[in-house]
Amino acid sequence: MMKIKPLKGHEAFATVFHRGERFVSGPIRCVLRRKVSADSMGLAVGVAVAKKRVPRAVDRNRIKRLLREASRHVLRTIEDEVMDSGITEMVFIWQRSSSMASMISLRDVEPHVRSILSSASNVNQHQGDDQ
Repeated sequence: MMKIKPLKGHEAFATVFHRGERFVSGPIRCVLRRKVSADSMGLAVGVAVAKKRVPRAVDRNRIKRLLREASRHVLRTIEDEVMDSGITEMVFIWQRSSSMASMISLRDVEPHVRSILSSASNVNQHQGDDQ
């Protein structure tokens, strides 16, 4: 079973943003990095919601919780594909302004997270076929 840990710190986020691959589905953008060294174990997941897009802290925190929970659900189901693709760090970013954050549910967020992770896993598999 893959160990999922939080991605913390400005420098860790900056490294992922600077060197990562980008994927988008609906209101969610994901930036991820693949295995840099053979000793990279586990997966670090971070979430970000801009204050400019979602002004109320209550709403930002709710969206962050939903993004974390959706990533946990999806990673449990496609863990092998994600591990094989070499993803070690990822950041989910909420892109949509949301005055109705209390209306957003896990059912709204999870399909987008699944789409992003499936795309990211498939991209790596196709690159491996080309080599």
